[in-house]
Formats: sequence, structure tokens, C-alpha cells
Amino acid sequence: MMLGSRFSQLKSHGYKRTFNISAYSDAKHLNDSTVLSYQPLQTLSLSQDQVEKLCYKTVNTYKKIRNDIMEFVKYRGMVDKADEETGEIQFQEEQYLPPYYEALKANVDLFNDDYIQSKIKDDLKGFRNRSCKGMLFLRGSFQTLIPDLVGLAQYAFGLKVTGVLKKNEVYNQFWYSKKVGRIALCRFPHIAREWKVVEVVKPDCDDAKYLDHTSEGYAINIWDSTALRLGTADFDGDHIYGIAEGRLLEAIAKQESNTILHIPPEQTEEEKKKPILTYPINDMDKLIETDCNGMKGGIGQCVNDITTLWSLPQSEQRDNYYKIMSVIGAQIIDYAKTGILANTPKNIKKFLSKHKLPYFMGYKYSKEFTKEKRINANRKIKGLSEPIEKLNRNQCTVNMICWYLEKQFAEIDKAAEDNQNNFEWQKLLKAKDKPNPYSNTYKAIEKMMEEFNGMHSQLSQSRIFLTQAHDVNDSNYKYKIFYDYVRNSLLSLCRANVDLDKILDYLLIICYTDKKYVDKAILWNCFPDEMVSRARGEYFLEKDFDTSVFELKAKKAKKKIEKNNMASELVKVNLSIDQETKDDKGKIIQTKKINIDVANTKVNIYQSEVSYINQAAITSEQKRVLLVLLAINRLHKQNDARFFICPGKKNKITPSHICKLANISIREYEEIMKSLHGNGFYLSPTGQTNLLIDIPFMADGKGTPLYTISDLNNIKKYFKILLTKIS
Repeated sequence: MMLGSRFSQLKSHGYKRTFNISAYSDAKHLNDSTVLSYQPLQTLSLSQDQVEKLCYKTVNTYKKIRNDIMEFVKYRGMVDKADEETGEIQFQEEQYLPPYYEALKANVDLFNDDYIQSKIKDDLKGFRNRSCKGMLFLRGSFQTLIPDLVGLAQYAFGLKVTGVLKKNEVYNQFWYSKKVGRIALCRFPHIAREWKVVEVVKPDCDDAKYLDHTSEGYAINIWDSTALRLGTADFDGDHIYGIAEGRLLEAIAKQESNTILHIPPEQTEEEKKKPILTYPINDMDKLIETDCNGMKGGIGQCVNDITTLWSLPQSEQRDNYYKIMSVIGAQIIDYAKTGILANTPKNIKKFLSKHKLPYFMGYKYSKEFTKEKRINANRKIKGLSEPIEKLNRNQCTVNMICWYLEKQFAEIDKAAEDNQNNFEWQKLLKAKDKPNPYSNTYKAIEKMMEEFNGMHSQLSQSRIFLTQAHDVNDSNYKYKIFYDYVRNSLLSLCRANVDLDKILDYLLIICYTDKKYVDKAILWNCFPDEMVSRARGEYFLEKDFDTSVFELKAKKAKKKIEKNNMASELVKVNLSIDQETKDDKGKIIQTKKINIDVANTKVNIYQSEVSYINQAAITSEQKRVLLVLLAINRLHKQNDARFFICPGKKNKITPSHICKLANISIREYEEIMKSLHGNGFYLSPTGQTNLLIDIPFMADGKGTPLYTISDLNNIKKYFKILLTKIS
């Protein structure tokens, strides 16, 4: 009996239920290129030759984007981002483009402009970083998982279950239409090499005709363990990858795949008798508790542990551990539903504690790269030449991919820079005659630009040290005020015979002929619309400007800048010390961090200390730094606290604070600190990111103080007096 006729009989007997579409995927964005993340790749053992072939499309894509203006504009305008875990590309129909890219679309000659090139290279940093952590462009497609609906309906209606697909078969209209005969399926999280290689077929029977209307999705058979293999996948909207990359299929076919099935321990009779607790669906407290349980499972740490295991040389112990971890991962994901939280066994934790994340994960957790860099900077200061590695450099598959891509991207970038043509910036000018460099307006703009360039350099330098999100937002606000000030100051120069186009011409000439203005940020951020118009060959005819409005706006912006500068000049020293609570017997029962207000704390500097610094330190920069360290160290000692220099830590003393107080460049910091340590002026016994400071000669400070610093929240003002005396 045909399935359709059986359904008609049921309907005539009062059966009201029907099969409805609960969700659908849009097929218009389907293409045969996808980005696969590191999880499936790390489970495969690949040779160097296989790695290079696998990276071919990614390298070639980067080369085209880096060198072809149209390819870059298409990339920059279409691709928003790729999902960190799955690698799925997310498209955006309309995306904001910065003005310099809008201009680039209108005038391809700008592709040779140094400023535009620097922006392109910065923009492609995300592409490079994603690729180096194993997110490769491969032939594949990310689509919905669908069951064999005929087999499902046959079972539901009491018919003999046959389905329309056989063992190891899948139907997918997208790949079938491209005459692709075999694909590999995988799903995230991909933990234990759960690849499933299947044949792409189109069943030839009446019951399979419904497949003609499924333009998207992988319909899998009911005769094998495909769904179980894919991390116990469900058919409620789960998406999976279908990979048709020949090189990858070849490697997958040669290596054993796993189907991980967790068999829970058998319940005791007592456990079976315990009633299962149930709660009404509107129990808000239990719903909140369930949400909290789902969030605290720790799947990220579990996946990272598995990545560490895959980066190690193959062994029976390693293989057993990642299989166990795959079960733990599945239980963590289902924690919100089951209420059972699986913990990593102690023996696996102990094993993992001896190993580090692989090198490529530094691109996922950039802080690891930063941490390694800071630790080794501290080791250099202490004269230790051998660097510490926070990431393992094992020859695992994704590390090999990462190193190969790093090399390829560097070569492509260098070739692009070497082959860059000269940019004919003169084509952006409205006036074809050479301007008068002695005119009052030209001289005024030239003088103003020197001031603006200095202010911009200060802003850019201070931004280097920002690590917290709200600090970056504050910095962006300062940039906005600065650009408002520059624009309105320049527009206030408009007169009857000096229009906006003339001012813009003068700016272009100054920025492109004076080497001081390599960075064209002022030009593009202060006059974005005007620069886009110039790129299109359009000009502004309006000449009647109310310059008094521009002058007023410029004055207001200048006041805000001065106020911000006054605040940024202050170096606030924050102390956090451990406060201990003891019981009647003197035993410590509680320790908590408390903040010390040092606004009115006095710090004394003694003659013996100043004399020691003058005799021992060689350069004036060293003397200033040492005096800064001495004063801050004494402040800590007075409050029973230890003095750490903490790079990138909010509300802590950082290298930038030391540089501000001592009036040195951040570029000089490492060498000065190294020379001071080498001469025994201070000690730094730790080898971590934070540098512990101790001044051994501080104990000699006795008698009457030479100077007393009384306002430490405005400490720089006092240091300037002291440092002048010493120098």
C-alpha cells in the first residue's frame, strides 16, 4: 500500500494531525565554499604536503583579496564574520563601509594609497587570525539535518519500515545537482573524529518524490548510526557540514572514525525506587535554576582540554582520554536538561596539567600570546635569555596549518607592498594650478596641521596601552572630540575667496608632500564625505559659510580636549592589600582584598637615596625611573603592600604609568628596566606577567626627609620637581 493512500484512510477516519514545516532554511546563500574550524581538522593526521594542499584555497583567497581591488571590496562589503566555533560564514546584505572604502569603490586608484593599504592590511588581520586557528576555506556546505521522512511516516502509520535511503546514503539536492558522489558529514562540537563518509544519491521511487522539493538540507538514512555518529544529532534544526573537499575526504577515509555512545551505569534497586521530581512549567525559580545550570557547565574548558589532547603525540592513553572527554562534553551540553553535571576525572586533569594549549590557540585566545610576550619581556629585564612558552609547539595538524599560513600570509603581504604602484594623489585636487604656499590661508593651515599632528600622535600613543573595553570606548570619544575640533578649526578659515574646496586642496598638498603626515587619519576622519566626493570627481560649490558657528564649535571642542588632557596627566596610584581576620587564638579565618585611599598619604624621599641614585644611575632617564620606583615602592611599604608593575591591568601600576611619571618613552622602558636590574638597583623575583619591585637601598633612608610628596593622585607634578633636582 502506498503511503499516500494509507494517510488518506487515516484522515477519513477522523485523524486530524498533519505533518507541518516547523522551520526552513534559506537556500539562496548556499554555495560550495565554506569555512571549517579547527575542531574537525585537529582530529586528523596530515602530512606537510596534505596541509599545503588543504590550505591552497585559503591562501589563494587571501592573495586575491590582498592584491585585487574588486575582490577586496567584495570581501569587505559582504562577509561580516565567521562563527568562532563552527566556522559558518554570516552574510550581511547591507554593511557600513568606512568612507575610505566608499571612496575606494568609486576610485580604484586609491588602492595604491599607503594609508588605504594600511587599512586593508589591518582589515585583513581578522582573516589571517581566523585562518591561522584552522578556519580554512574548503569545498563544503553548512545545511540542516533532515531524517528520512518516509521511514519516519512508515513507522508512525504502522507500515513496514523501509525508508527511501539505504545504509551510508544521503540525499542533498545541492551536491547531487553538482554531480558530487561522496561527501563527509560532521557536526559541532566535533570531539573524537566523528566523521561520517556517505554516498550522495537520489532514490528512484514514488515515495521519494518529495525530495525534489527539498532545496536545502541533508536527508540521512535510517539504517546506520549517522545521527549517533554526528554527536547524537537531533532533527529539530541541527545544522551539519557536508564536506566535498577531495583532499580531506582522502585523509578521512584512511583514518578510523568513532561513534561515541555513553552507556550510563545501571541503577540500583534503591535508585529505581526514588521518585523522579517534576515541576510545573510555570515554576519561575526552577526555570531560572535550569538556565543557570546550563550556563555553568563549562563546555569551553572541556573543548580546550580535548584540543590539548589532540595536539599531543598519538598514544593509547591520549586516545582513551579524548573518548572519555567526548562523553563528558555531551553531558555538559545536556546539563540544563538532565541536571547531571559531568566532571573531568582527576587522572585526566592531572595529565592535562602537564601540557599546554597548542600554539594555534593563541589566535583564539590572543591574551595567551600577550601573556607569553609580557613574561619574556620581564625575563629579559632580569637577564634571562631563554624564553618561556605558554603554548605548545608540537607538530600537530592545526599547528602545522598555522605555521604554514603564517609564512604564506607574510610572503603575500611583502609581495603586495613591493608591487604597489605610486598613487597619483594630485588627481584628488580640484585646482590644477599650483597653490601659493605663501598665502595667509596656506600658512595658517600648515601651522594648524603641525599642532593637530602632535595632538593626534599623543592620542594614538595613549591608545596603545588600552586593554579594557570601556577604556577603548573612552578613547573613541576622545578621538571624536579631537576630529570635531580639527574640522571646525579648519572650516573657520573659510572666507569669501576661500571655499571648502580650497581648504581641502591645501590639506591634500600638505598631507601628501610632507613626510610628517604618513598617517592620513586626520584627513579622512575630519572630511569623510568631502574625500568620498573627491574620489568621485565631485566638488562643493557652496561658499557662504557662517564661520562664527565653526569658531564656536572649535572652542567648545578645545575646552573638552584640555579637560581630558588634564585628567589623563594624573597618574592615580591604587593600592589593594589583603586584610586578615583572625579568631581568638590568632588563627587567620578570612582574607579579603581592600582598597586603600592614598589621596592624602605622604611619601618621604631622603638625601641618602637621592645621592645613591645620582652616583649609581648612568643616564638621566635611569635616574628618573629609579626615583619613580623608589617613591611608589615606599608608598606600598607604608601600607604593608607589595609593589607590582602589572601590564594591561586596570587600576594597577602599569609600564605606561612608570613612563608617564619618569617622562620617558614606552620604547625606552624595557632597556632602562633591564639596565637597572643588571646593576642591582631593584629586585624582581617573579617570572610572571607582573613584575615585583623591591628597592634594596630604600632601607638607607633615615633622618630628615629631603622632600615630602603629599598628593599622590597628582604624583607627576611632584616628580617633575624631584627629577629636575636630580638631573
